[in-house]
Amino acid sequence: MGDQVDPEEQELSKDEDLEEQEQPEENSEEKEQPEEEVPAEEKPEDVPAEEEGKTEDAQPEKEEEAAPEKKEEPKESPAKVVEKVAESPVAEAPKPSAGRKRGSSFVMPKFGGLMPKVAVEEVTENNPDLRTVEFRNNAMYHMKPDELTCNLAKGLALNTCLVELSLVECQVGDMGAAALGDALSQNKALIKLDLEGNRIKSDGATAIAVGLKNNTTLRSLNMLNQLAGRSTFGDACLSEFINMFETNVTLLKISWNLDSRKSFGLQKLITRNNEINRRLLTSRDYKDILPAVYQADPPTLEPYNP
Repeated sequence: MGDQVDPEEQELSKDEDLEEQEQPEENSEEKEQPEEEVPAEEKPEDVPAEEEGKTEDAQPEKEEEAAPEKKEEPKESPAKVVEKVAESPVAEAPKPSAGRKRGSSFVMPKFGGLMPKVAVEEVTENNPDLRTVEFRNNAMYHMKPDELTCNLAKGLALNTCLVELSLVECQVGDMGAAALGDALSQNKALIKLDLEGNRIKSDGATAIAVGLKNNTTLRSLNMLNQLAGRSTFGDACLSEFINMFETNVTLLKISWNLDSRKSFGLQKLITRNNEINRRLLTSRDYKDILPAVYQADPPTLEPYNP
């Protein structure tokens, strides 16, 4: 018979064997425990240098596609800019020495400017674009008023385009008025003549009346405020205007300062001419109010619509 084992010792030895068996299993569990995964941000993968360059360049391209940048136009050099400015058309201001044309008008300023010979040349050459000439209190005209008016009248005689002439406060005297009267006897285009504020007396006004006897186009004549005073035009002058209306049936208005009994008779004649024009405008017969000289052979008249 073998040695007998104490039951308590046998149980202790079994416990020790179990502990020894459990320890390796725990170690193996520790060894078998997988490593914790590192997030992609903390553990970046190695990327080749070439691919890194591509990825870095790829992002800006996407941004450009999302918001394309505006292409800036190439800046021009200062020399080219200067050339462009030099070539670009610039509206030139009217030269002070040549007066100024306003549409189809020639208007002279009060001071400065070339002598009115420019307008005289245009009228003499019968410029078809020139419809109005205006000199108002022009300093250059004041230097030679009679000479300039005579030259202007020579051109006006045969001019067929000018419809309005204004010589206001230009110191026109009897000599210039006589030249204008001669021009009116030949002119067939002028409609308005403004001679206000000049130095015209009876002789000059009489010459204008004589010139208007055969005129058929002038509709308005202004001779107000002549510097010689209200009694400038004597009875002999006004009698010449009355005689003028025996053949002139187209003059519709005269503006002047009169201090004479003859003014009433003149006004009646002007009223007659206006009635003739009204009848022409409405296609009515006007022969019964024509002057005696036209009763046998009435003239062909054109209506005037101001």
